[in-house]
Amino acid sequence: MRPYGYDLVTKRDVMERRFEIDQLGKYVVREAEAKWVREMFDRFARGESLNQIRKWLTLEGAPSPRNGRQWGAATVRRILMHPVYKEEAMYGRLQRTTDESRLERALKKVHYRPAPTAARISLAAPPLVSVELWNRCQALMATNRQLHSGRSQDRWLLTSLLCCPFCDGMMSPRSRSSWAGV
Repeated sequence: MRPYGYDLVTKRDVMERRFEIDQLGKYVVREAEAKWVREMFDRFARGESLNQIRKWLTLEGAPSPRNGRQWGAATVRRILMHPVYKEEAMYGRLQRTTDESRLERALKKVHYRPAPTAARISLAAPPLVSVELWNRCQALMATNRQLHSGRSQDRWLLTSLLCCPFCDGMMSPRSRSSWAGV
């Protein structure tokens, strides 16, 4: 799927004369969406939450990545975390894996993990935000994750420091009172 704010020029696009042959395989800015991306980064860097940005996008009628009218905080987060916006486009960033044992744990058997560095291919993409702004947003997200993850009354020593070896999700303990129904 193409990153929001860009077109990835395909052979079909060239054959239908939407783009020139020299643009084949390259990212081209889709300005109608790019303006929303720039504003998302600016708003997040100024201290707005993902939820506030989501609400603003929905109220303004910005088209969502899947051509809907509703935005989700997870979609905003994915956009803010994608390195393509700072000119680091990459093919093969994620690797699809299938694991039948995940079904036993009530998880999807197909999931995506970061691909090995050697399997990734760098592509050229015009930046929509500066590297400094992108890095600032990443630092803010990391800080927010540490400060606001989980319930404040249940702070545990290793919360957010342990990752699941299967899905890379953050692990957190449960209190004994939550086991009562088991």
